[in-house]
Amino acid sequence: MTLHEAITTTDGRLKSSADISAAIMAEYKAASERPRLTCQDCGQQTVLDISFGGDEKICNACMIRREEWQKHREAKKAFRERQRNSGLPAEFHNHRLTDYDPARGLGLPSPIPHPPSGIHAQRIAVHELFKSYCTPDEPTHGALIIGPPGTGKTHLTAALCNRFCYNGYTPKWLDGRELSDLITQDWNYKTRNEMFKSRLAIEIANYEIVFIEDLQIPSEKPYDWYVSALNDIVNQLLVKRRKVFVTTNHRRKQHLVMDGNQPMRDQQQNLWLEKAYGPSLLSRLDALCKPYPLTGPDMRALG
Repeated sequence: MTLHEAITTTDGRLKSSADISAAIMAEYKAASERPRLTCQDCGQQTVLDISFGGDEKICNACMIRREEWQKHREAKKAFRERQRNSGLPAEFHNHRLTDYDPARGLGLPSPIPHPPSGIHAQRIAVHELFKSYCTPDEPTHGALIIGPPGTGKTHLTAALCNRFCYNGYTPKWLDGRELSDLITQDWNYKTRNEMFKSRLAIEIANYEIVFIEDLQIPSEKPYDWYVSALNDIVNQLLVKRRKVFVTTNHRRKQHLVMDGNQPMRDQQQNLWLEKAYGPSLLSRLDALCKPYPLTGPDMRALG
């Protein structure tokens, strides 16, 4: 009996309070006289309706819990599939924003038992800043993460990629070295096919979110061709207003800091992006990405 049936007559009028009380007591008595069945999940006896799945006897509460667990499993499976489809290497699948500690990039021990207030504030700021990129209302710009090896660039971008996957997106993860090899091979073996360059740029720009891990400095031989191909890619991303996240060991000119402990020949090899790519490409990157320079020692070398 439904609640409506319990409180209304057959012609739709409201019953008296005495009739309603009598109907409720009758329904309660009928329920109490049903055989009490034991739920195989929780082990409790119940007079509620039992859902039968084959030979299973499961109470309503446990059935709801099962359905919620199944939804969780399906969501996790879809998340892992988006990770694989993104091209993110499997070793980065468990990287999280909460694992990144900017104190490491500043050359301080991590974790710090009692971090200076400035470090604590920076840690919170980094987490909130990069989490904000994963919201639908965030502007379309991405980030150009610049810094020496081992300062956390890959960890941050992999964590961002994972978060986008968790939020239902399928980003595109591109290894800069593989992209460089692809463009260079085209220069060597496909006689500078302009259609190949355009097709590559359009294919990459079809993704709403693109990660370019470890942007390379081109070698001398295919320099113009490499910059031209990369310029086509960045231009397509800009035209389609995609979110782009780029990491590189090569700094912007305004962030270039010469290390007095570094041999001069190594300092000279540390080219800045303006010199490598020129103003046209960097102008487009500026429109797509905000620069975030990271500093500190190579934490991989420090263990």
